[in-house]
Amino acid sequence: MKRKNEDQSDFVANGKPKKRAFTDQEVKRNFRTGLFDRKVLKQYTDEYAESQPYKHGVIANLINAQLLRNVRDEIRQNLHFTPKETDIYKIHQSGDLANLDGLDDASLGLLPSLLTLRDALYSSAFRHYISTVAGAGPLSGKKTDMAINVYTPGCHLLCHDDVIGSRRVSYILYLTDPDVAWKPEWGGALRLYPAEIMEDEKGDNTK
Repeated sequence: MKRKNEDQSDFVANGKPKKRAFTDQEVKRNFRTGLFDRKVLKQYTDEYAESQPYKHGVIANLINAQLLRNVRDEIRQNLHFTPKETDIYKIHQSGDLANLDGLDDASLGLLPSLLTLRDALYSSAFRHYISTVAGAGPLSGKKTDMAINVYTPGCHLLCHDDVIGSRRVSYILYLTDPDVAWKPEWGGALRLYPAEIMEDEKGDNTK
């Protein structure tokens, strides 16, 4: 998605999309209260720096709870998912949500909360936050990917390195039922495995 960093999409009362610039304060209201406090930012930055086997961070309750409920409702009611399968995954996936602005007005009118969530995640305020935590350097927001994956019985995602082109940050936002506490035995947790150098039968080293 290519757009000026300050340009964000919003909705007026009649559901019609219009372009305007979000202030940092407007953006921050879409996240958990207190997330942008310096003490909290330092906590996540320190945790990221000490994480193993690969640098990663976990932020619980990232998004405003009511916004996330609205997003779940819009997804369940208005999005279509296509079965996809490769050598490493079997899932049901939505279309490209980073480019929601390309939808017609009627379709956009059905997804105001999802559009708000997208613009919050790719806002300059949150990009700066993540850049600080990860030490990733400036994140332009000009090249973004966003899709929703649904895992039904039999679906899976195998081990992979998540290295794709110029990607600098990868994220997962879990949209579990807010009224049903997720149980570990249901699966779905992110697992990170260290890479090891192994010598093959020819004496060559491979990762």
